[in-house]
Amino acid sequence: MKVLQILPRLNSGGVERGTVEVASYLVSQGHKSIVVSFGGWRQAYLDKIGVKHIKLPVHSKNPVVMISLIPKLARIIEENDIDVVHARSRVPAWISYYAVRMVNRMRFKRERYPKIVNFITTCHGLYSKGPITWVMGMGRRVIVPSEFIGEYMKREFDVPSYKIVLVPRGVDLDEFNYVPFQDEKDPIFLVIGRITPNKGQDVAIRAFSKVTRKYPNSRLWIVGDVGNHRYYQYLRSLQIRFSLHDSVEFLGPRKDISDIIAKAYALLIPSQYPESFGRGVVESGAVGRPVIASNLPALNELVDGKNGLLAQADSIQDWQEKMIYLLENPDKAIEMGLKGRRIAEDYGIERMCESVLSTYESVLGGYRIGVVKTSSLGDIALARYSFESIKKNFPNSEIIAVGPTETVMLWEADNYTRLWQLFRPARADLDIVYDLQGRGITQFLSWRSGAHRRFGYLRKLAWLFHTDPIRWEKDYPIQEQKRFLSQCGLKPIDVDRFYVEIAEEKRQEIFLKIQGNTLGSIRKEKMIGLVLRSNWPSKTLSKDALIDLITKVDGRENYLWVLIGTMRDRGLSEELVERVKEINPLISLSDMTGRTSSEELFPLIDLLDLLITPDSAPLHFAYLIHTPTIVYFGPTFPARHLPDAPEKIGFIKPVWTQVCHPCYKKICPRKTHDCLIGIVEEILKLVPNILSADSRGWQRAK
Repeated sequence: MKVLQILPRLNSGGVERGTVEVASYLVSQGHKSIVVSFGGWRQAYLDKIGVKHIKLPVHSKNPVVMISLIPKLARIIEENDIDVVHARSRVPAWISYYAVRMVNRMRFKRERYPKIVNFITTCHGLYSKGPITWVMGMGRRVIVPSEFIGEYMKREFDVPSYKIVLVPRGVDLDEFNYVPFQDEKDPIFLVIGRITPNKGQDVAIRAFSKVTRKYPNSRLWIVGDVGNHRYYQYLRSLQIRFSLHDSVEFLGPRKDISDIIAKAYALLIPSQYPESFGRGVVESGAVGRPVIASNLPALNELVDGKNGLLAQADSIQDWQEKMIYLLENPDKAIEMGLKGRRIAEDYGIERMCESVLSTYESVLGGYRIGVVKTSSLGDIALARYSFESIKKNFPNSEIIAVGPTETVMLWEADNYTRLWQLFRPARADLDIVYDLQGRGITQFLSWRSGAHRRFGYLRKLAWLFHTDPIRWEKDYPIQEQKRFLSQCGLKPIDVDRFYVEIAEEKRQEIFLKIQGNTLGSIRKEKMIGLVLRSNWPSKTLSKDALIDLITKVDGRENYLWVLIGTMRDRGLSEELVERVKEINPLISLSDMTGRTSSEELFPLIDLLDLLITPDSAPLHFAYLIHTPTIVYFGPTFPARHLPDAPEKIGFIKPVWTQVCHPCYKKICPRKTHDCLIGIVEEILKLVPNILSADSRGWQRAK
């Protein structure tokens, strides 16, 4: 694997240190590692371990410079055949994001399904929300050092949960080795961090000034480079005001941090702003020293009272009390140090690097693929055949369902996005789109998503918006989908073997609901589902016809009838139950109208031994789970609505007694409903033969 890490500079800091540690680990594991930055004193170490460093002014925020670097970085990526680009800062992230897209676009022009470069980011801090920061949430994976940062990126930057990878920062346990406490007469409190107001060094000095009144021999060391000169002068003025010339020392930036911690009595982390991780907590614990830290995220994820104490961030008195407590209880301080060492062993560099490498490997060999379908519920359900086929062809890719909210449930998709989100390319971040709908809006949004390759039916403006228009040939939906996938260069699933498996727990849940809404005995030989109404009045049976159907079926007393419909059908179902019971009290009925969600419709139909329906949505649900079905057509033509050819799906029996031309009118223009004449009689002929077969196994749910 070939990895390119990019960051502004290679000087001091957690970002720089983490970059070098990962680069070193990659080389040790036999991978190729390249680092792009503007250079710094850590570059010498990279040269020493054989990591290639390329110097570019990626630290510059000048838009002209940034734009000019995109093709340069793209050339570096292409020449070195990079697999993963890992951005660790905002400006380099924007440059590398567009460079990666440039490389991938060129590769997709050469091949239909090429090997692509993957873009990954690491969020090292609590970024302010704004246009320049959005890029940190646009990686295929977004590495975060703490749960707090992960939740922040999800909340403020709309980063999906599946993208977030928690990788705490690592500590070199060989460098930060355990050093037993020494009996120091002059105990030293230590503050490490860049001198800025966010780090709260002034709080430490103010609290320490009161500690020295009781412990005049105590010392305070402040380590770190000056990030804010005015603040540094303010700290110096506090030193003078409280007469701490001999007690407080500013040591500046140091490379021997572990040795300095070993000389300290405790580490203070008086941050006034939430930290991204709190490496100092782990480093101090590794050496065996307790910590007093501000009670802020993510410090409070690491300090639990056993390896240190938490103090209110801006309370001088609280800090003073915590410092005095440690001085008065040296045994407790030693105990906290030992606990800190045990905790630190879970944050070794090797473990961190293994997690980063695992993150790299998780994105290799795959794409981000959007599958678009936006029509009726039944058509979306039937498109699951295409969704499953695409998943099978790209087992290592992220397959995103794009459509209405029902799509994610009907397809059992792990990833989902609404159609309008394709309008934001950076958020969608797709490589490939399969537009199964073929409408103008889906074609436009597929193009707007920025996907490098876009497949769709050759309809409307497909020639303008799709890179690969697929000729549409009118056929049964499943055969049409199979042909579409084949022309996309994919291998469709064998239709005869395609079947949606329903989880047993879902079957059990819906069976209990059926049982709770049953009038009569639940112990019947067979279960028949009856869809009461269609959205079209012209293909809905009358109440009398439905009653005849229920009461005239041979062996009716051995069947449990499940009435299926929406909330608007509740009145009809109640009247049906009442009238059927008057005719034959032994008939059992379960009124499920308005009591099932779209998600529950799959397990409900799966439990049935037979489904009788006028509507295409339940028909398509039944097709996917192979439930025997009688579907009747009034003003519509069967061949246009069956999922596949009747001879190929023997368990679906279409009933069509057309006596006039199929009008495809929602309301019968003649007001006579002639097209429904004889439907019930034809259904009555089919039911005994279908139910004479062995039960489909709804007894499994008993």
